[in-house]
Amino acid sequence: MKKFLLLIAAVAAFATSASAQNYTSVVPAANTVLPEAYTNYAEMKFTFTFDQAISTTSLGQVKLTDAAGAAYDPDDAWVGTKSNGGKTVAVWGADYDGFVCTFKVTEQPYYFSVPAGAFKIATGATNEAFTITYYGKSIPEPTAITDVNKGNASVVGRYNLKGQSVDANAQGVQIVKMSDGSTVKVIVR
Repeated sequence: MKKFLLLIAAVAAFATSASAQNYTSVVPAANTVLPEAYTNYAEMKFTFTFDQAISTTSLGQVKLTDAAGAAYDPDDAWVGTKSNGGKTVAVWGADYDGFVCTFKVTEQPYYFSVPAGAFKIATGATNEAFTITYYGKSIPEPTAITDVNKGNASVVGRYNLKGQSVDANAQGVQIVKMSDGSTVKVIVR
């Protein structure tokens, strides 16, 4: 069976023998804050638009989880509704009355996972498994080094890649151990 590959936040493609077709959008967009349906609650709804029609969907194993691994299941089932000639597929958690379920969002990431074979195009190609990351209230600030200690550390040893002690003029890669405990890699030519 032919497969297609969905790469979220970049490109999704159907790998077919003739050509590759890309999706044009996913709503909400990957790596964004989930829009609130009402205060502190977001809808269990994710809409994909493709360059070609999806012939079938099988959404039994779709999952929405949080960073701790807790699952957010719809009251009834995950449903796929097609529009735009089958090119747009809304995947949503349905309650027993056929309405979209909501879930309480907090300050953490959420993961929407779609299993392999959930989407199928007319050629028979199906998707591989993929996961989209969303955030509850805000996107976390990136972590980085904020301060570098530029003290007066002195060289206490030089070593080659075999761990043998070398002098400062030895050619090749040197691992220089500093008095403050840090190490620096240096190439001597």
